[in-house]
Amino acid sequence: MKTAMWMSALVMLAAPALTVSASADPGADLLGEVDLRDAKDWDLVRLPPCGRSGNTPVTKLGVRVTKHPAEIDRLEVTYYNGQEQELSVRHRFAPGSESRWIDLSGDARCIRTIRIVGDTESLGWRPGKQAHVAFYGKGPGAGPVRTVTTANAELGRLGSVRLTDAKDWDALVLPACAGSRNEPVNSLKVRVNDHHAQIDRLVVTYQNGGKEEIQLRKRFAPGSESIWHDLRGPARCIASIRVVGDTDSIGWRPGKQAEVVFWGKAR
Repeated sequence: MKTAMWMSALVMLAAPALTVSASADPGADLLGEVDLRDAKDWDLVRLPPCGRSGNTPVTKLGVRVTKHPAEIDRLEVTYYNGQEQELSVRHRFAPGSESRWIDLSGDARCIRTIRIVGDTESLGWRPGKQAHVAFYGKGPGAGPVRTVTTANAELGRLGSVRLTDAKDWDALVLPACAGSRNEPVNSLKVRVNDHHAQIDRLVVTYQNGGKEEIQLRKRFAPGSESIWHDLRGPARCIASIRVVGDTDSIGWRPGKQAEVVFWGKAR
């Protein structure tokens, strides 16, 4: 029997209400990022276990949109204690705009997932025209933004994407180097959750402009992961990772999507 408690909040986001924006607030943590497609749909950000890789209890949530305009209808937040909360947004974000801090109901808690319902505003399906949405969290008495350093790089979760079951690609775009849990790495691995996935290759673009391709050509079962792949050259910050592959299923089944999580470390 499901014991999760649903809470709902109407959030008006017509104008920011912060002196310091969510993304620039020194007490903010970058929780995760997704790229929204231009068909009304949803996407999901999964956070690591509470207390790992910068996931700490929060009481506020902020959203920032870049690259392209986006219409966000609502956010569905699931916490590690089993509670769930729906935030009604219903707002159009211009590129470079962001919400005010959204107060979450209850005490500070670690977030497990954030489901975003919305789309990129464009005419026709244009895979290169995707709005990038970043989520920020803040707790009571929050300290500086947490970063991944070489001391805990084994836990360096870079982010994740969700693969559909049409042979396609998706891309993870990382924040600025050494600013929000993005530090130089020279080893990379992937982990697949939820469903089987066929991953053909990864295209890694570095923030210094370099590019590298990693051939995988492997079918991953849910819960499985690759070996650590050594990257060429010295440790560098990654700007983006493009994954080419799909979820293994018959016919298009939007509920059957594989989550691909990327991890990085410095040797």
